[in-house]
Amino acid sequence: MRTMRTIIAISVGFAILFGISLYITKEINYSSETVQSKLEQVEMLINSDNWDEAVIKTNEAYEYWSKAKEWWAIALNHNTLNSIDVAYTRLQQFNNTRETPHSLAELNTLIILFKDIAKSETLKLNNIF
Repeated sequence: MRTMRTIIAISVGFAILFGISLYITKEINYSSETVQSKLEQVEMLINSDNWDEAVIKTNEAYEYWSKAKEWWAIALNHNTLNSIDVAYTRLQQFNNTRETPHSLAELNTLIILFKDIAKSETLKLNNIF
């Protein structure tokens, strides 16, 4: 009887842990895709020389990222989060000085970082076993 309780407790604990992992993965993917979408809008604005709107959209994307980062810090490597912050800071500065090549380079760096996070944090069976 005692063994059965132990097995049930371990199974319930595993199910809870698995459920939390799935939820975190879903939220990270959603917020990553949202930021990527905002950054793609910024890229179109930069390419059309609409710098004022690009600065506004970059700031909107950064605000969204800042809120998401608070709970991402629980599940993600802090070096990755710092890299994103540095890239955002550079992008904002390049946008303010209207440097198209540098802005686009930093923008693409950010997009790659967000895509990489979504890929690396996806729950896969080979990550478990």
